[in-house]
Amino acid sequence: LTPAAIPVDSDGLHRAVDNHILCAQVSRQSDPILEFREWLMGDFFVNLLKNQVLSSPLRMITLKLLTRVAKMYASRDIISSQKIHDYGGNLASIATYTKLFHALKECFCNSLTSNTWDEAFTVELFSCARHFLELPISTDADADECTLLSWASKSTKTSTGLDSYSAQSAYVFEVLKWLNACGKLLRNQQSTTALCGFVSRLYNNEATDTAEYNITEIRQLKSSFKSFSNLETTLCFEKANQARKASNPYANKSSNNAGGGNINLSNESLRTIEDFTNLLACI
Repeated sequence: LTPAAIPVDSDGLHRAVDNHILCAQVSRQSDPILEFREWLMGDFFVNLLKNQVLSSPLRMITLKLLTRVAKMYASRDIISSQKIHDYGGNLASIATYTKLFHALKECFCNSLTSNTWDEAFTVELFSCARHFLELPISTDADADECTLLSWASKSTKTSTGLDSYSAQSAYVFEVLKWLNACGKLLRNQQSTTALCGFVSRLYNNEATDTAEYNITEIRQLKSSFKSFSNLETTLCFEKANQARKASNPYANKSSNNAGGGNINLSNESLRTIEDFTNLLACI
């Protein structure tokens, strides 16, 4: 479908998401809906976000729909018995949440390295990530309900190994720290330019500017990318650099002019990003 064929802000689309993906009807079996929702969130939306040639309107539609799903599932206006829970009592599986955060990271990197990002996209991505991190979840390891954020933080701190479950919590938490550093760098033009340049050079295997490491957030990004490399191997995610080179004919070209970061965020947009960066202070 073209962007024009998908009225994201229409009440009709919102009702379709709410009624057919999130809320149960008495006369309907929920198992097919669960399977469809798991595929939609863990495969369809994930692959859209990671697609390097996805148009900006469709990228925004995907982020808006995901945000809508998270907001409605967490809404207290809908009683729990009317929501379609998966077998663990959640919106989706931990594996699906992990794939979603991998896709959000890849989507943001794609936009930075291709210089296709803008204010609306940046705000929508941070908003989407925040709403998913604030989702209530239930796990076998925790008797009490927690949020995806608190689960990832607690599991990462208490993990003694790197099995699949531990790798998933570590990955979600690492994406949180990575986005937190990105958000802080977006506060002014100079650090935004440093962010775009660093990510572009990293993904094109070019030498990084040593002066960038004087910036605390750039050092955090470097640490996170190192962790991503190890965790993505454990989780069997496709290596980001390999995926780009395989599908992007311009991957080997110089990034000197890529990701210039010539964008000034409004105060409202900065507040949205600040809401996200404040999450770390809550754990």
